Amino acid sequence: MNTILVSMVSRRSATVLAANLVLTLALKTVPVEAATESSCPSQSVQVTRARFREFLDLLLVHKDPRQAFERFAAPDLIQHNAAFGTSRESTIGQWVKTQADPASRFEVLSVLVDGSLGAARFHGIMHGGERGATVAQFVRFSCGRIAEIWDVFQPDSAGS
Repeated sequence: MNTILVSMVSRRSATVLAANLVLTLALKTVPVEAATESSCPSQSVQVTRARFREFLDLLLVHKDPRQAFERFAAPDLIQHNAAFGTSRESTIGQWVKTQADPASRFEVLSVLVDGSLGAARFHGIMHGGERGATVAQFVRFSCGRIAEIWDVFQPDSAGS
């Protein structure tokens, strides 16, 4: 029945539904002790949003994954996208490969932050002449740094 419902909604709505599902599942994986962060100074939503936007700018606009992750991600970052490995270093390496083509380009479409959780939607084209994909990326901040990342990819269709 869920498949029928998803096929009846627009592609944009389906992306939102998938993003909500991933965020819901992601939140269930956060241990209670990690969520309280009692040993860290409190970060305002505005500071977290600014840090997330700076991270996305370095990663996607300036195409500098090493600086983005070393500056804004925890050394023990947990990456939940198997294609990117599981660590900060493997994630940097995959982003370097993803952005290797000088014709690759990425555009941040929206950024949302609620407490220590962030979500970004961006469009990327890895090689000139390709259609690309829209990505929803979810992050959890801990002690002012990105501690976990989840991604949902939706390849562009021929008519989009």
